[in-house]
Amino acid sequence: MKDRQNLAHADGIDLVTFGQQLRHLRRARGLTLTELGEAATPRISKWAVASRLRRIVLRVSPTWPLTCFYLHWSDGADLNALDDRVASGSAADGDFAGAVVGEALGMHHRACGAALRVVALDSVLPLFTNDVERSRAHVYQAACPACGEPWSASVLEFIGTT
Repeated sequence: MKDRQNLAHADGIDLVTFGQQLRHLRRARGLTLTELGEAATPRISKWAVASRLRRIVLRVSPTWPLTCFYLHWSDGADLNALDDRVASGSAADGDFAGAVVGEALGMHHRACGAALRVVALDSVLPLFTNDVERSRAHVYQAACPACGEPWSASVLEFIGTT
């Protein structure tokens, strides 16, 4: 229950209501989730795998500005169905069981020098009570998309180039 409360309310921001408003705006403008993401964050490219990522916006501390993070699932969860449950207010803790928190960053691959935008595991933001177990069970990107060589960082998704 605590996980759900953390996801639904972040320092006075009701993320469920925010998500419903965003969904209404997206549908009113005839945008897909991908198009909305590209319009809202131009640096996130077609590399982003919308079927495994969901943006969340929250205030980490009462004095900090709103910050964008990502929830990432590697377990094959049906996120379109989850979106519907969140919008209807029927989402439960179990819906987020396979998710970890990530942050968009710029990284360079040491082997080939490729400059990439990634969503990487954020191990600092304690959004869930079992973050360590979640991060150990999660599947990460293992190879650089530019050269195919192994990637050692905790990259959840490659989302573009810098």
